[in-house]
Amino acid sequence: LEATNVTVLIATTFVLVCLAAMRFFVARPVATILALYAASVPVGSLVVLRVPLPSPFITLSSLLGALVIAAGFGHVLTYGRGRIPTIPVGLWLLFLAWSAATAFWAISASTALSTIMVAAPLLILVILVGILPVSRSDFDILRVAIIISGAIVGSYASVLLVTGSPLPTHGVSERFAVSAGSEQSDPNILAASLLLPLGLAIEMLMGGAGSARTPMWRALGGIGALFSAVGIVSTASRGGMIAGGVVVLLSLYFCARLPGGARRLRQTLLFLGAAVAGVA
Repeated sequence: LEATNVTVLIATTFVLVCLAAMRFFVARPVATILALYAASVPVGSLVVLRVPLPSPFITLSSLLGALVIAAGFGHVLTYGRGRIPTIPVGLWLLFLAWSAATAFWAISASTALSTIMVAAPLLILVILVGILPVSRSDFDILRVAIIISGAIVGSYASVLLVTGSPLPTHGVSERFAVSAGSEQSDPNILAASLLLPLGLAIEMLMGGAGSARTPMWRALGGIGALFSAVGIVSTASRGGMIAGGVVVLLSLYFCARLPGGARRLRQTLLFLGAAVAGVA
């Protein structure tokens, strides 16, 4: 009972703080609430909140996603700024409408409706983020938040491996995941969520377009890339490792095509080689 009360208190405090901060979220949604939401993607669905909302809208990621939608609409309505929706937006909305209509003749109507209730907010979130104006500083904050989230998850995997702690059991084998016993803790899903931090970290390490080329920021990119890769490999997800390899190759290829990219590529490969040797 005491643990439940503490959880309710923490959740209530978090909600009140978010509501109080909505003014800042509306002013700069990309650099504030969207950055928090993006950073929570690898683990946010595992944090269950004691809030009076129906499942699956009781997790940290769903709450942050709802705040992103609210702040995004508030920004567009308050400041009147935003990109004009493109043709793909209309096609996605048409697809969503057709998918919702199929629920009327689905074999399991309750399952179809619950799936639509998950898909609709996600699609609205994607469309809303797509029309929000994004400045260079806002994008840099968003990118750093995503890189740090991947580095934190990979650091946790590294601690478990170095200390010899048992990894969560999935099926008949031990594979890295933030937790066990739920669909959201699937190692394959975790590996997929680390692909974006990996690609952005490599771009920052290479000093790609828009990246700060100071040693401190390149070091952050190297740390993020290393630990994101460790996290993907630790999940033992074959699809995740193949996709991670593709992300690495494409990121290096496109960054090498930039002015001075070939020289930075050689430096990066030497750095990665030394880092991999050190981990080994």
